[in-house]
Amino acid sequence: MIRYHVNAFPDKIAFIPLASKNTPFRACRFLSRARRKNADIAGLWPVFTNTAIGEKMHALNGVFLDARGIQCKEVSMPTDKNSTLIILDRDGVINEDSDDYIKSAEEWIPIAGSLAAIARLNAAGYSVTIATNQSGIARGYFDLDDLDDIHEKMETLLEKEGGHIDDIAYCPHGPDIGCTCRKPAPAMLNRMVERFNAYPRKTVMVGDTKSDYDAAIAAGINFALVKTGKGMRTIEQMELPDNVPVFDNLAAYVEHVLSG
Repeated sequence: MIRYHVNAFPDKIAFIPLASKNTPFRACRFLSRARRKNADIAGLWPVFTNTAIGEKMHALNGVFLDARGIQCKEVSMPTDKNSTLIILDRDGVINEDSDDYIKSAEEWIPIAGSLAAIARLNAAGYSVTIATNQSGIARGYFDLDDLDDIHEKMETLLEKEGGHIDDIAYCPHGPDIGCTCRKPAPAMLNRMVERFNAYPRKTVMVGDTKSDYDAAIAAGINFALVKTGKGMRTIEQMELPDNVPVFDNLAAYVEHVLSG
């Protein structure tokens, strides 16, 4: 499962215009929660036929919904051609990780300097996204509402630093289901590269695990390892190629990028 994205739209869709880059995530959270609680929010937004919008879909800034107005289909935001894209793993890169999983907003604690580092990338014109495995959902440790709360906290704290996340993709499946989205599969990364019209050779995945590295290689993009989270364990357990840079944390990586 990749959030905010499907390969094809239904015959009829609704469109919510949005004023800012950071609004779509909150809109999608509202809609997904409403759907899970069977809330009746149909009729709040106009419904258009697919052909009525046609090729203008991807030039619009907003959330596309199905005809009932209660299922988020895609966030489409205009981006610069060939934007420079940095894809971040979440747990262990942005926030402190735990072998017991990050199950609530209370347990989500940012790594020192990580949010300010993201804000620096935003200010420098980079597109910053997240691709994260969240098998705790499949394991029953937390649910989608909890995940929404975690991301709401992350975005709120980022806003205080003057930063934002341009897109989030997550896989809720366990490792044994054989899905195509869970890293080390590259689907989430490929989706980001395609959506932001980025050059793969200029795109970087920043992670702390072998699965992050394998996903980046499979997607044909660059990889940088951080020692936070499971990073030190990864260094001990695998022989990294010489061309993979290693940094103490996300802040150190960003300092390297912006000073280069």
